[in-house]
Order: sequence, then structure tokens, then C-alpha cells
Amino acid sequence: MAVTNSTGPHLRIVGPWNYSISCAIGLVLMTFWVFGLLLNGLILFTFLKTPKMRSPTNLFILGLIMNDFTLTFFGHPMDATAAFVGRWPFGHIGCQLYGFAMFFTGLNAISVLTAIAVDRYIVIAKPLYASKITKRVAFLSLMVCAAHALLWTVPPLFGWNRYVLEGGGLSCSVDFESRETSDRVYQISIFISSYFLPIALILFCYYHVYMTVRHVSRNTTFGKDSDVAKKNRKVEEKMFRTCLAMFGGFLFAWTPYAIVALYVTFGDPHRVPTLILTTLAVWAKSSVVVDPSIYVFTNPMFRIAMAAHVPCQPLKNFLLPKEDDDDDEKPEPNRRGSAVAPAQEEADV
Repeated sequence: MAVTNSTGPHLRIVGPWNYSISCAIGLVLMTFWVFGLLLNGLILFTFLKTPKMRSPTNLFILGLIMNDFTLTFFGHPMDATAAFVGRWPFGHIGCQLYGFAMFFTGLNAISVLTAIAVDRYIVIAKPLYASKITKRVAFLSLMVCAAHALLWTVPPLFGWNRYVLEGGGLSCSVDFESRETSDRVYQISIFISSYFLPIALILFCYYHVYMTVRHVSRNTTFGKDSDVAKKNRKVEEKMFRTCLAMFGGFLFAWTPYAIVALYVTFGDPHRVPTLILTTLAVWAKSSVVVDPSIYVFTNPMFRIAMAAHVPCQPLKNFLLPKEDDDDDEKPEPNRRGSAVAPAQEEADV
């Protein structure tokens, strides 16, 4: 039976909600925590042990994986504990720290995905500028992404909006329910600068990348007979599909929550069932498993590198790709190719 039980200005239970539901959510969060740590940790370890994998594009991927590892390591134990306890046990300060950390990693993730899309756009659609994307540029770009996330996650700590309990009181986030003018400005600014504009830029980049790849695949006169050009084109096209899949995974995880947050902000929050809001908030955190899974299972070269560090033989056999996939994935040594031009020398840091 649906009920409404006000327990404070920001914690409101709407619809069916009980301790059994809270424990079930805790089990899901624990699952995300374990698999998120294992997958992201193993990827980070593989990057650490395999210097040849640290291309500029893979540095962007590394930044995204580090972001997901941070979210998993700091966030999931807290919200899982709250779910098993049935309430938020970490007090006001804990809510502020958790809300800041989760919001920062969420905004940083979409910023890094935008940087990855721009990288793919330059390397594939604008190959004359591909040599400009060096490891130094990739590192600086990741710093800009983090700065952009900080720009919007620090203000709630100092009074421009605030971090409050959400849903069933198992986690904290920005106050999307506030109707104060200053909070309205913050809410609108967040949605535009950290969701709609990045997605628009990503779609723009990937559309032009797709059109470039399509054009090159039909062009029989430009580098078509070059083994180097064909091999590097395959590498870039595979990386493009991997990046596009990771972006799709992010949308799959975060868009339902973003839609509900929009409704809570501009609609009637009293009509959003607590179970729906909490479930979608938990689903958004599945990105810590979705992102690394997509990267590993769409990247044969990385699976080979990862398998070398896995002690379990069945898992090692599972990770190793087929022989033909392995051959297609190998680029021309010491060169950074593009989809439309012969490979260019990769600039060092």
C-alpha cells in the first residue's frame, strides 16, 4: 500500500518501502562494490604493468577507470552499510563527504567521456591534427575534466545548494527539490553544463567519426591498398566502437536517474515513489561495472595483457581472444594511425 511519511524537509518516504527492500538494495550495492573493485583494480594493475598500453587514447580510458575505482572504493561501502542498517548512519559530515565524492565522480565521468569523444573525432575525422594528441595533452585534458567537476561539486559545500539525503535515506546527493532562486540557478546550470552540453558534443563527435569511417570504407582510392593504412584503420575503428560502447553504457546507467532528477527538480517530487528514486540511483552506480566490462571485452589487445596477470587458468583462457581478433588489433609498431591517413609518429611526452 502506498503511503507518504514525512521524516524531515529532505527525507520523504513515498509509496511502499520497508527494511526488506533496503536489505535487497544493500545486496545489489555489495555486488557492484565487489565486482567494481575487481574489474577496475585489475585494469589499473594491467596498465601499471604494461607500459606499451599507455597510448594517449588509453590514458583517457585509464582516467575513466580510475574515476570508477574511486567511486567504488569510497562510495559503495557507505551506501551498502546504510542499506543494511536501514538508515544513514554517518551523520551530516558523512553525508557531505559522500555527496561530494559521488557527485564529483559522476560529473568527472561524463567530462572524461566527452574528452574521449573529442580525441576520437580529432584522430579519425581530422587526422592531420592527430599528432597533437600526445600523452601530455591527454593528461592535461584529464586535469581540465577534474577541474570542471570540482567547479560544480564544491559550491554545495559552501551554501550554493547543498548535499542532502535522498530516496530512502541510504545515500546523499544535491538537493534537487529546493525551489529557492539560487538553488534553481544551480540546478539548471548543472543540467545544462554537465549533462546536455556534454552529450550534445559527444553525439556531434561520434556522428562525424561515423561519417568519416563510412566514407573511408567506400573510398577505393585513398590508402586502400596500403597494408599499414588498413591495419591502423582497423585499430582506430575498433577503438571508436569501444569508446562509443562505453558512452552507451554510461547513458544506460545514468539517464534514467537523470530523467527522474529532472522531474523532481521541475515537477512534483511528492509523486516520485521512494522505491523508484532509490532503485534508479543504485542503477546509476552500476556504471562502475559496465564501463570496465565494455572496455575489457571489446579490446582483444587489452585482454591479452590482462590475461598475463591472471593466476586462474580458466579465467586466463576466457580472456584470451581468438587468433584473428588478435592479429587485427595489432597496429603498426611505434606509430599512431588514423582511419583516413597513413600512420603518424606518436609524439612523446
